[in-house]
Amino acid sequence: MMPRTNYLILVLLLVFNCNNKERREQSPVVTVSLKYYGNGNLKYEVELADTVPHGIFKEYYSNGQIKTKGRYVNGKLDGTALCYYLDEKIKCVELYSNNLLNGESIYYYDNGNVEYKGKFYDGKKVGVHYEYFKERNDAIKSRMEYVIVGSKNLLNSMTEYSIEGMTVKQTTNLKTTKNQNELIIEVREKEFDDIAVVICDYDLLFNLDSLNSCDTTYSQNRHSISIPFNVGDTVRGIIVNYEWISDNQTVSKDIYFIYPNPW
Repeated sequence: MMPRTNYLILVLLLVFNCNNKERREQSPVVTVSLKYYGNGNLKYEVELADTVPHGIFKEYYSNGQIKTKGRYVNGKLDGTALCYYLDEKIKCVELYSNNLLNGESIYYYDNGNVEYKGKFYDGKKVGVHYEYFKERNDAIKSRMEYVIVGSKNLLNSMTEYSIEGMTVKQTTNLKTTKNQNELIIEVREKEFDDIAVVICDYDLLFNLDSLNSCDTTYSQNRHSISIPFNVGDTVRGIIVNYEWISDNQTVSKDIYFIYPNPW
């Protein structure tokens, strides 16, 4: 008869070996994929889990200097990715989620000054983006404001500046001004006669569950509308520029807006 202590040891060993086998079967095989330049220097390296990129990746210039580095999660870019100039100065800082730009990305000139920055949502530009002069890090070259409408990425406004800060060119379609308990919306589309503002319970991407949640206000002075607005409110809507062609026909153009901009 087997002693009780030996029997327990045998059972524990069997359980341990079975658990180890299950873990080995479930755990992916981790390897590193390497690619090289013709001169023998490393060009690219990435961690793989069962042949799928999963982990740190690095890309190099032909002289061996780091060019790009970031991280994959299950074959998709995730987290912060950095890119570099040949002298190893930072060229860009990008944020990824699910293989798409999500969050603020910043791009730099080779002198270290910021060249461009702005936020992205699922790979699309959103909110206010800035471009800067190379010579002066505090001098804005252009300001762009974007909205996302469904799958579309729309540029709502753009202003270009001189290095001294003077406005050079303005293609702003609308201007919003807070005045006590009202929001004044002005539209600069001179080719249209009048405007109407449709305020709805849109989400951040201008999706709408029901038209019953919409209110329409028509302009009383052609290109400007005032609507009630209190501190803490968020207004999402469509500005419809329209021109009467006949009694039963109009030509229109829509501008989507959010105030204040949450991005």
